[in-house]
Amino acid sequence: MTRGYYVLEKGNKILEAAYLSGDAYLCEGYGEKIIRAFSENKETEYLHQLIAEMTDYDQENVTDLVPECYRITKKSEDRPFVDYSYVLKNNTLRVYYYGKLMFVIRKETADKWLDAVRHEKGLYKHYLYSTEKLRTLYEKQNVMWKQLQEKFDSGSGLTDDDVKPQEYAGMELSDEHCVDVWYRYEAPAYVKILTIQGIGDIKFIVNYSYHNWVACIQLPWCRIGILNGHSFKTETAAMKKLRDFIREKSEQLKEFAIICNKYRDLVQAFQIGKKDLKNRLIDKKDFNGHVQELCEYLNTHVWFAMGSYMSKDRILSELRGIYDRELPELEEK
Repeated sequence: MTRGYYVLEKGNKILEAAYLSGDAYLCEGYGEKIIRAFSENKETEYLHQLIAEMTDYDQENVTDLVPECYRITKKSEDRPFVDYSYVLKNNTLRVYYYGKLMFVIRKETADKWLDAVRHEKGLYKHYLYSTEKLRTLYEKQNVMWKQLQEKFDSGSGLTDDDVKPQEYAGMELSDEHCVDVWYRYEAPAYVKILTIQGIGDIKFIVNYSYHNWVACIQLPWCRIGILNGHSFKTETAAMKKLRDFIREKSEQLKEFAIICNKYRDLVQAFQIGKKDLKNRLIDKKDFNGHVQELCEYLNTHVWFAMGSYMSKDRILSELRGIYDRELPELEEK
């Protein structure tokens, strides 16, 4: 739930305010609507509309409201900030995020900012995505907004280059200390998830073993070592090499993720089928019929580990084992 305020200020005093109990974010939220109203010279009209729509709970959140509740001032110590705040002041619209000023919109730049907000995701992929870290650096948002502020204030507008995604922008690699099942105090093991846009996730494990850090990838039935078996003195060094590995094999890893999805779908179908055996609701196709579509895909694509632990034969062998365990009655009948 993204909360915020829409406020009309004069000097340091609040004249009117609306509490935004949800959807206060910029793109496709109240932020976009407020900026559009500002560009159409309907900002106070829209503020009055939001005030009229407030519930009793919303009213409580604007009672005794002071600027320190939504933006940093000299009196802001220990005050919690809402997510977004939109402040009308001196014929400008000022946008704050957790109390920090992101950008200032003037009447002559309002249309440009509206265009930018509508392309917020594209801006992130261009300005904030790090091909080195393989993730979007949201903590650097203020730098992006400052660059756009300078650009719009100088008279320029948004261009295609501003929303051109960086290479690998469809991949996000986590680098937190999410504990893996292998974790022990003396031998840490952390899960690193690679999210591929439109496809799904791949699970990597970076763990400390025999005084060195190594990396593994999770297959549907086991995990295997990667990075040519190399080990590293620090987790940082192992992560750097893992990112190199992902960049080098990005296309193969995408296919790997797709095949893992197809594998899991078939396993789920077998398991659901087992529950439906009594009612005979499941498709009566034999094993070859169930995996035909997967086989056709495997015959025409190249994926990571296809020549070793995840060959076509190994995939079908693992599926056959699950099929025989879950649906033994189908073959008998």
